[in-house]
Amino acid sequence: MRNSKRLSLLLTVALLLSTISAGLFSVRAQDVKPMVIGVIAGRGSQTSRGVQLAASRFNARGNTTTPDGQNYTIVVEERDANTPAEVATGINDLKAKGAIAIFGPDIDELAQASQNTLLSAGLPIFTAATSPNVQVTGAVYRTRATETRQLAALAQYISTDMGKAKIAIFQGDSFVAPRVTLFTTSLTQLGKAPATTVLQVQGGALKDSARVLLQSNPDMIAAFGAADQVAQLLRELRGQNYVGSFAYPDAAERSFVTALPAELRANIVGVSNWTYSLPTGVSAEFVRDYVALFGEVPTGKSAAALDAAGALIIAAARNGITPGALVRGMLALPKVESIQGNFNAGLGTNELSADSYVFETGEYGSPIIRARYNEAGKTTFTAGAIPTPVPPVPPTLVPTATQEGVTAQPKNSVINVRSGPGTNYDRIGQLRQTDVVQVIGVSPNLDWIVVAFANGRGWLQGNLVNINGNLASVPIIEPPPSPTPPPATNTPLPPTAAPFPDLVAISVVLNPPQPKANQPFIASVVLQNRGAVNAGQFAVAATWLPGNIFSSVTVDNLAAGATTTVNLNVNPGVTGAGGYTVEVVIDLNNQVNEGPNGKSNNKFPVVYTVIP
Repeated sequence: MRNSKRLSLLLTVALLLSTISAGLFSVRAQDVKPMVIGVIAGRGSQTSRGVQLAASRFNARGNTTTPDGQNYTIVVEERDANTPAEVATGINDLKAKGAIAIFGPDIDELAQASQNTLLSAGLPIFTAATSPNVQVTGAVYRTRATETRQLAALAQYISTDMGKAKIAIFQGDSFVAPRVTLFTTSLTQLGKAPATTVLQVQGGALKDSARVLLQSNPDMIAAFGAADQVAQLLRELRGQNYVGSFAYPDAAERSFVTALPAELRANIVGVSNWTYSLPTGVSAEFVRDYVALFGEVPTGKSAAALDAAGALIIAAARNGITPGALVRGMLALPKVESIQGNFNAGLGTNELSADSYVFETGEYGSPIIRARYNEAGKTTFTAGAIPTPVPPVPPTLVPTATQEGVTAQPKNSVINVRSGPGTNYDRIGQLRQTDVVQVIGVSPNLDWIVVAFANGRGWLQGNLVNINGNLASVPIIEPPPSPTPPPATNTPLPPTAAPFPDLVAISVVLNPPQPKANQPFIASVVLQNRGAVNAGQFAVAATWLPGNIFSSVTVDNLAAGATTTVNLNVNPGVTGAGGYTVEVVIDLNNQVNEGPNGKSNNKFPVVYTVIP
């Protein structure tokens, strides 16, 4: 999808959480009630934190208003549960608290054992359990791609993209037998039936299993089992001079990576519904906000929870909070880009996402995306970017003067009115802070609003205006076709103000996420130039604690609207264990003139933990 189309259609149940139009929220403070979302898991769980981040983003915009005019603030209530009886008790407690929906349980075995309780809960239930044995029907929904989809993607990548012909499988215990069956079935359907399958004998030595695996002379070994067990198997295989490829579906788990010596962490193939290294703009924003709020890197469960929680809150704002209204509102949402890839309530069978990512681990064990798969099979994806700025616009047009129905008023002194929902569309005029215009519709993704303007219609970025009234009462308007670039011979009119570069960090990801004391690590910094002028040369740097270890890198140039990633090499590593916060500084030496306010976003806080 082209960048311009991506931005113009971007609700992304995820990006919506950070850029959604203020019209779903009320500016009135009186008569505010709690909108409770329940979670069957502890407060520190990945699912709970994904829902908490969704609530935090929505509440930061103001009160959520339902069609009946009631104002709500989003509240998250957790109930830990480890048995089916505790799940039932937790659901009853959350219903007594007024929960409108419940997330979890997400452990496959617990969700399957609690099936009857979930189906009879009387509320929408969202689970990240991926086993096909966990039934999702009625009002029970699955928030991420099933194991069937993920393992089929892994099998296709190994057999087709990597061209592996002799694949051996290791099964660590009986608990992973269903996953082995799914993977084997997918390989067989592709004409690549496994060369051998080795079942680990309880109490047996892994070195013996490794020796039997190697007897089939495989060019790929796929392992299923506990993280520490598979890590030990890989050590045994390499010790017996196996130089072929290795796959472990859960290779993104830090417990697996840290169980391996540094020299064995690279080139392991895995699969997930999402990883923190996914190179899209909405994913980078999610990682940034999650790390800033919780001080740790999110997982696929967090991403799935945030996507589904966003859809739930939007459904409540547009349809109401009764169970039937929530389900209708959520299922009515269009397929849109999300943190995981796409939120797609139209998949059927109560699945909300079909996206799987096959990755290979890098030098330090971090996942590097190699292929994306969805309901249509293998698909392409590109990193998000800001489109090239359009030429300056003619003088400001006069907005239509009306204050009837739902109205919008700019938050800032001057904002642009465009011919469509995206910065790639032409600017057709401007609104001043004192202008009030009638809202006549919203974009399908709700992040742009349509207003009556100059005897026609104009499009405003929703987070730049205050709304008086309820956007749920206006229709959805399809955007006009994305414009083609103007001919190179067009002469732009003089700008209304001097343009400047605007350098900003989108995210900072450490590799490994928890550095070890006295060992090197890398900080990958995603940068954008949000201004209208190329930046020229500048430095990015940070001083890492403990030990005040300085690292820097020079960027020769960053074009207007462009995105790039730079790596800060922290070598040698920091000198001790503990939790720390430092700032990554952009344009360390003040080489770039970013205008009067451009330096305000040149520092990015990084919260991290150093382990012994």
